[in-house]
Amino acid sequence: MVKRIDSNKNQLVKWIKKLQTKAKFRREEGLYIVEGYKQVEELAKSHIHTLVYSKESDIEKFDTYKECVQVFVPSGLFKDISTDPSPQGVLAVVTMKKDDLFSHSVDKNDLYLALDGIQDPGNLGTMIRVADAAGAKGILLSKDTVDLYNPKVVKSTMGSMKHIMLFELESLVDGLVYLKDRGVTCFGAYLDNSKFHFHNDYTGPTCFVIGNEGNGISDEIIQICDQRVKIPMLGQAESLNASIAASVLLYEAVRQRLP
Repeated sequence: MVKRIDSNKNQLVKWIKKLQTKAKFRREEGLYIVEGYKQVEELAKSHIHTLVYSKESDIEKFDTYKECVQVFVPSGLFKDISTDPSPQGVLAVVTMKKDDLFSHSVDKNDLYLALDGIQDPGNLGTMIRVADAAGAKGILLSKDTVDLYNPKVVKSTMGSMKHIMLFELESLVDGLVYLKDRGVTCFGAYLDNSKFHFHNDYTGPTCFVIGNEGNGISDEIIQICDQRVKIPMLGQAESLNASIAASVLLYEAVRQRLP
C-alpha cells in the first residue's frame, strides 16, 4: 500500500531530510539515500527500505516493490527533500553495504584502489565509478576519507557502489598490510623518488594508493607502499585531480591486462 504525504512537517519527511544531511545519523540508522530512476531501478529490491516518488504513474511502475515502504509526495515536497538541483522524482532509502576486507580472499589478478584522506565527495564518487569500470575488486577507504554515503558521493558513482566492494577501515595501514601479506603489490602515487607509472608490471595482484587532494599520501602510508609511481607532467600543470590520477593508473593496469 502506498502512503501519501503532503506536509513537510511529517516525521517520515523529516527523517529522510536528516538522512540527506547528517552523516552521523546515516551511520546510526545504517541507511542512505539513492536518487534517480536508473540508480533506483538497479538496486536489489531487498536493499530498499523506503521508496519515495512524486509522479502518479510511478505507483504502477514500482508495483512489484512489495517489501519496502512506499511513499507518494507532491512534486513540490519532493524537491524539498531532494539534494538534486533537477530531481527526477524518485529516491530510495537504502541499507548500507557491509564489506569486510579481513574476511576477503585475494585472487591472482585482483585490482584494488586505496584512498588516504580523500576529502572531495565528487572525487570519491568518480573514483568508485572508474574503479568499477576498470574491473577493480575493491576500494579501501581510510577513516578520514569523506563519508562514503554523502549524497554527492552516491550521485557521482552513477550506481557503481553496488558493483564493487567498499572497505571502510579504522586503519588503512592494517588494510594495506593485509593485502601485502596476500601477495598484493602496493603502488603509491607520489612525486618524490618515484618512477613513471608505465614502467611497472600491474598484471599481478595490484593496489594503487591515492592520497589527499592537498597533501598527498601520508608519511605512514607511503612507507608501506612497495613502490612509488608518478604520472608524466609535460605541460605547466603542477598536478592532476585525484580522481584523474586514479583513472590513469587503473587504466594502465587495464591496458596491460587486455589480451
